[in-house]
Amino acid sequence: MNSIKLTNFHSIINCIFILIISILLGTILLVGVYSLPISLMKENVARSSSIFDYEGVYPQLVQGYKSSQLDNCTDAIMLGTAIEPGNGDSVVRRAMINQRIEFKGETPVQSLNDYANDVGGKEESKFYAEYGRYWHGYLVILKPLLLLFDYGDLRYINIIFQSILIGWLVALLIEQKLKRVAVAFGISLLILNPIAVMLSLQFSSVYYLMLFACIIIIKQKAHIIYSSKYFIYFFFC
Repeated sequence: MNSIKLTNFHSIINCIFILIISILLGTILLVGVYSLPISLMKENVARSSSIFDYEGVYPQLVQGYKSSQLDNCTDAIMLGTAIEPGNGDSVVRRAMINQRIEFKGETPVQSLNDYANDVGGKEESKFYAEYGRYWHGYLVILKPLLLLFDYGDLRYINIIFQSILIGWLVALLIEQKLKRVAVAFGISLLILNPIAVMLSLQFSSVYYLMLFACIIIIKQKAHIIYSSKYFIYFFFC
């Protein structure tokens, strides 16, 4: 009993240590990407305006089916946060409060298009919206990608990489003689509508974590599933 309590105590201490390291690393990474120039990012977002103009805020790939609905509103918020120019604040403060430019009376999608394309005559309705209530970890990946790609490119990249990960995961399940699990996994993907996920940055950020976690569990099941020592750390992270 004492050994179990001691093990649990060590696990808690290690989790606290991992949490502190994660907070420090997350802060450093965010400050780092906020130090990148936004001019190219803004140009690439501006090139994507036609997509938002055509699709709107919450387009449905198949009209009447909510499961096919994209979240362009949140994607616009993510892109707007990625290309905000700063309001005279330090890089560290910007990384912590995560501002974006919006215009009164407009949706995030409209505000993103107007700001990215430098639409004039809107200075009086312009304001900085803050979104600092949680860590915007997606910016660590999104900001560097926007230096090279526009929103349409990112969707295509999602289609390629998510398809590869899904195929890899299914292959691993079959290799481990878990065909029934593979069938259940395939059905769950159909319910989630993978096409809608691939076309939304908002959905993809969580989806990637799920796919990578499943792959790690299957490949390392002897170390993670059957060892309480690693089990708690895996799900804590």
